Amino acid sequence: RRVHGGENMSLSPFLCFASVQSMFLRFLSAIYLFAFVSIYYQIPGLWGPHGLTPVDPFLHRLKQQHPQDYLSLYPTLMWFSDVLVPKHSRGGAEVPSETLLCQIALLGSFLSLLAFLRIPRIASSSFVFAILWGLYLSIFNVGQTFLSFQWDILLLETGFVAIFFAPLWLSDEKSSQSSRTVCVRYIVSKELLRWLLFRLMFASGVVKLTSGCPTWWFLTALHYHYETQCLPNPLSWFAHQLPDVMQRFSVASTFVIEVGHPLLFYCPFRTGRILAGVSQIFLQLLIILTGNYNFFNLLTIALALTVFDDRFVYSITPQRLRDRWRLKVPKGREDDWFWEGVILFSLFTIGAFVSYFPMSVLQSGRVKFSMDDVKKLSRWVVRYSPIAALTWTGIILAIHLAGELARQLKSSGVSLVSRGAVVRYMFSAVAVIACSTVFLASCVAFAYGLGSTVEDVAIVPSKLMTLSYHKTSHLHLTSSYGLFRRMTGVGGRPEIVIEGSSDPNGNYWLEYEFKYKPGNVTVMPGIVLPHQPRLDWQMWFAALGSYQQHPWMIHLIAKLLSNSPPVLKLLKTNPFPNGPPLYVRCSLYKYQFSSYKNKQTAPSDWWIRRDKSEYLPAVSRDTEPLKKFLNDNGYPPMSESSHYEPNPWADWDIIQPIVLIVVIRSVYLLFTCGS
Repeated sequence: RRVHGGENMSLSPFLCFASVQSMFLRFLSAIYLFAFVSIYYQIPGLWGPHGLTPVDPFLHRLKQQHPQDYLSLYPTLMWFSDVLVPKHSRGGAEVPSETLLCQIALLGSFLSLLAFLRIPRIASSSFVFAILWGLYLSIFNVGQTFLSFQWDILLLETGFVAIFFAPLWLSDEKSSQSSRTVCVRYIVSKELLRWLLFRLMFASGVVKLTSGCPTWWFLTALHYHYETQCLPNPLSWFAHQLPDVMQRFSVASTFVIEVGHPLLFYCPFRTGRILAGVSQIFLQLLIILTGNYNFFNLLTIALALTVFDDRFVYSITPQRLRDRWRLKVPKGREDDWFWEGVILFSLFTIGAFVSYFPMSVLQSGRVKFSMDDVKKLSRWVVRYSPIAALTWTGIILAIHLAGELARQLKSSGVSLVSRGAVVRYMFSAVAVIACSTVFLASCVAFAYGLGSTVEDVAIVPSKLMTLSYHKTSHLHLTSSYGLFRRMTGVGGRPEIVIEGSSDPNGNYWLEYEFKYKPGNVTVMPGIVLPHQPRLDWQMWFAALGSYQQHPWMIHLIAKLLSNSPPVLKLLKTNPFPNGPPLYVRCSLYKYQFSSYKNKQTAPSDWWIRRDKSEYLPAVSRDTEPLKKFLNDNGYPPMSESSHYEPNPWADWDIIQPIVLIVVIRSVYLLFTCGS
């Protein structure tokens, strides 16, 4: 509590968030760890010199396209690989870019682990989180197609704000001399994280409706979602079998939680805010149980923590963990409006169901509102939610400053300002300016994502917001979020099946099996999170279009024709271990979950596949368009790509047992040695 201003913590529960801060930073550290380790495993096959989207040709193209400002437009350490990686440390591969990329991922993994364990405690400081953000930005800017997901940008935005939400250094936890500026920095960054959660959830709910997708409007989206999501898990099959009314009720609940409950994040009653935050965590846990969405749901849960305060965290923590983590009863006042908050939340939720999702709609029918109603709500929220966020933050700052003033009036004498306090004053000023810039830029992204204009945001002149948005775009500090706009795969999920043949006549074909995406109908869907197999994910997107829209798909075929070891390592099986196939082709199937009735006749089948069609015709190493594609993109010819010398920095088989041992030991220390 000394971090947040000593005795003024007793003035209001608004300022009691030391435990929330600790939990959030620990959550974020774990998410960074998952992200860096997951990326490290896939570097040789995706971004290495023999990968699907190698870094060196990409950087070369950027230099040609932006000869004057490529460094500022795409900030990444990869521009300096020749300088940062001495020749003697490159191993046998002699490719500095791949070596540096592996070192960045390993360094990020190591620092995030230290921040998670707080060994030493300074590992959870602003300095370390700034390094983690810079390392992830360096990878993101060269990740190309395989790092183009919303949660990657969400991690960058969250990670940037976390730089100012973390203690500047260890002395922040030992000194309250600069409590005023330290507390201001924490308040501003915490409220910016709450604003990020609001934007993420509200936009994710609204875009489902503004897309016009009939499955959302008629509450039938979950009839298809579980089987058509990118990577289902075993429970997805069982969730798909739920009764029709339950599926419709689940869709209605999703709208209430995503569109309605975020409005309560700024509710004047503490209990209403907490229940709204709990509902977000509940939704994310359900998504985790029924799908594989890497670290995205965990990151959303971490953001939801910013809605809570220390008293709530203390109340839900078992006594055993309170003792181990040395949690103390917060000094904030008791909630005088407990039942008012419960009643408001209950009436809000029940009223939403009664008004828009009555039983007649849940049984069969369309929601009880129109597209115009959704657009009016969207415009209203775009206009007034930034004002609500600013007002809310201003009120909390006023409460803090009032307590600080009272403390100063009671204290005797004037304390001298130390050199360290001056640094903290300056850093707090930088934090306020940076967070204000991100807030203005995020308002622009929020408006664009919901189909509005900058002029609809009534806080500051639109030119200032637009300037903030464009000047920070290269750092990916904000984005217009919105998940599952349209439900794809109605009538069966399209799935690409890749086959190879060593028969000169092309009469016998063998399938390549991927590790996680559907293929063999008898293979049970796996549990993947928090890892993100990015090739399996992109195969899902490729199936929604054509191979011409996904150039990496053509490169994948070329790699299979040359039995490229780093790419084959991303697959489950290689049906041609003794030599590359003569031909490779791609077929498109429609996949659907089997039913209980199908299980009785074919108990081993999890999927039913049908409607085979051609996705990519059979090609060989002599196919001229394939050779031209490799040459035009600066990729090595197929005859050369088979000569692969592994980079010792990218040896996952050596790193994997070390990672497992460290993670297991870390979890043990966390629950036995406290925070």
